[in-house]
Order: sequence, then C-alpha cells, then structure tokens
Amino acid sequence: MVTPEELSALDHLQWLRTGAAAAEAVRSSQPTVSRRVNHVLKRFGCSLRRQGGEGRVRGYTELLTAEREVHQIWRLRGGEPLRLEATYWSGPSLALPAPPGWSTGLFDLPGKEIPLRLLRERVIDAWIAGYLPDLPAADDPEFTVIELCHMPCQLQADRNHPLARETGLTPEDLARFPSLALPEGWFPQLETRLKAQQLWSTPSVQFRRYDESSWEGRTADAVTLCYGNALNLVLHPELVQLDWSIGHVGGEALVVRRDLAERGPILCLLEELRRRVRRLSEHHAELIALH
Repeated sequence: MVTPEELSALDHLQWLRTGAAAAEAVRSSQPTVSRRVNHVLKRFGCSLRRQGGEGRVRGYTELLTAEREVHQIWRLRGGEPLRLEATYWSGPSLALPAPPGWSTGLFDLPGKEIPLRLLRERVIDAWIAGYLPDLPAADDPEFTVIELCHMPCQLQADRNHPLARETGLTPEDLARFPSLALPEGWFPQLETRLKAQQLWSTPSVQFRRYDESSWEGRTADAVTLCYGNALNLVLHPELVQLDWSIGHVGGEALVVRRDLAERGPILCLLEELRRRVRRLSEHHAELIALH
C-alpha cells in the first residue's frame, strides 16, 4: 500500500527521533522525509504524536502494523538493510562496523521500554541489550533473548576520586560519597542490590536519550560514584574500577521478535556478534563469551 521509501521515512523518524537524523539515514532531505511520513499517515488514517520526546503513531494502526510486517519480510529477503540498535556501551564494540546487511541506530535509546516497543512494532529488527538479567524471560511469547556474554557490574569513579587508589574498601568508605541513581526500573535487580549496599543514593537522573553528562559525566566532580562494566570503561578512560564487589553479573544479549529468531539473517547476525564477543574477551578477562 506504500513504497519501501515512504514507510522507511516514518520508521526512521520514530527510531532516530529527529527529522535530521532520519533524513541522513535514508539519504534524503528533511522536506522529503516529512512528505513521505505525512503520506503514510494519511494513507492509514493515523497521526504521529510526540510523547516524552518519542513519536508515537495514534489511530487505527492494524493496517500499518500489517504493512510493517510485509516490509520487514522484504528486508529479511535482502530488499534493504535490516535495522540494528544497541546500548551506548555495546554499540561501538559490537555493532560497529555495521554487520553485513545491517544498518545501525544512534545507540542512545534509554532503558528497555523504547527498544522493545520498536521491535514489537517491527520498526527495528534486532537489539543488542545490556540489561541482563532484566530482560524478557525464556518463555516470553513475543521476544527471544540470546545471551552473548556475561560480565560483572563494577563500581566506578573518576580516576582522581579519593577512593580510586584505595584497596579493601568498606561500606563506611563508600558512604562518604554520593552514588548515582539511574531511572527507576531500568535495572531492577541491580537497583535492589545497590540499595542494599547503601548505594544508588542521589536523586534519580532522568533523560530521554543517553546523555553522558547525566551518567558517567556526573563523576567529573571526583566525588560521585557510578556503575558500569568493561565496555563502558573502554569508552570512558577517565573512569576506573574501585576495589569493591557489587556481586552482580550482567551482560549483553541479542533480542529479536520470537517469530524472526530462526530466520537466516538473524542467525548470521548472531554468529557475527559471537565472533566479536570472542575477540573482546581476549582483551577483557572479566568478559565471559557464551557459546
């Protein structure tokens, strides 16, 4: 009912969230993207409303959903690149360069809700998620979660922090400093564990897309503590791991719709990601590659 170029404009606007980013991704102009988006919405009797910075399609969406399924099958058959999103810390290490046959997002989607919704609506095709173990369960009817690696969550601080060179840290040592509280519900199990250790103590930060100044950047005061893993230390050499065991193991996983999990391009992506994880594990002893 609409061309791939027209639906791609709407999909990328919802995925990347700005007309400029969508236009760059589809190699067109912003006016052309806007015209194509309006045509699709009019064709399906829908509207696009902004909600918390996100473009949400409103109205009778069943036909649009069916059209998106057809176009996703077309992508799976090589019609145009499939769409891969990732967390900000896993994207540079695992999603770049883009695997053959795939295009990538901006790696700035916050939390789990938005990427899972984009997968559900077939706007994107796969997501590298760093939210283990707080991802859909093995028996989830919608999504398949394929674990790629495990690695411990670390307590981190600026390298000029008073505790950066200390060993044998105690709860009393940590209690002297504020520790970052991320948005509620992003990491439920980790949040519970950190609160039990009297961490997660600042007012909860809020952001609509990943913002370094609201996460790792908060440690630039050489006072605030934050949390991360081996991959975000690669991106932030100003941070160091403190001598404290949080006792929580996270990791990366590939998340796809269950009805796509056995499709050839998804399996090829999985193999490529496993190769990249194995290479990373050679340089990061704490990163345990799976399979």
